[in-house]
Amino acid sequence: MIDLAFRMRKKIADLSQIERIVIHTSAHSRRDRDEGARFSEARSTGSRETLDHSVMYILAVALEDGTWHQVERRKRDSTLQLWRSITTRKDDKWTARYHAEDASQKAFGGRVEIFFCDGSRIEDELAVANAHPLGAAPFGRDDYLHQFKVLTDQLISQQECDRFVQSAVGTERVFCPANCTS
Repeated sequence: MIDLAFRMRKKIADLSQIERIVIHTSAHSRRDRDEGARFSEARSTGSRETLDHSVMYILAVALEDGTWHQVERRKRDSTLQLWRSITTRKDDKWTARYHAEDASQKAFGGRVEIFFCDGSRIEDELAVANAHPLGAAPFGRDDYLHQFKVLTDQLISQQECDRFVQSAVGTERVFCPANCTS
């Protein structure tokens, strides 16, 4: 949803003109990433991890910023307004793709419709994240190392970061699924 939001954002001149957004996705994504992180609960008591698993929240933040940083935004008025405008719908096509056994058909994405106050609408879909092995720009080792360093900056020392990366170097492909190509 993050990469899809980035792509769709380029087509939106003014986010305040969005009336509503509908995410069509798999039953799993809707249940675990929508109902599992309901707006009112996530806003009032949810942890950052809860927010990061709300497909509605991540879509709102990515649309608003055009970038993705792990900064909690549940109290920013503009984010709240956009977040409240989003609903999800179970889509049989996306549910079938989520459960597909053929790796080339398996998908974790969905289709997003954005309706504007003037009656116009845009729509787009994306099956897998750009960084996914089947995505537009699959992550390689350097990308993962960079992401780790970005996420741990200000949380652990450079020495601890280097120690962890050195330890992890010997575990390559231990957790990689059989169909992983990267």
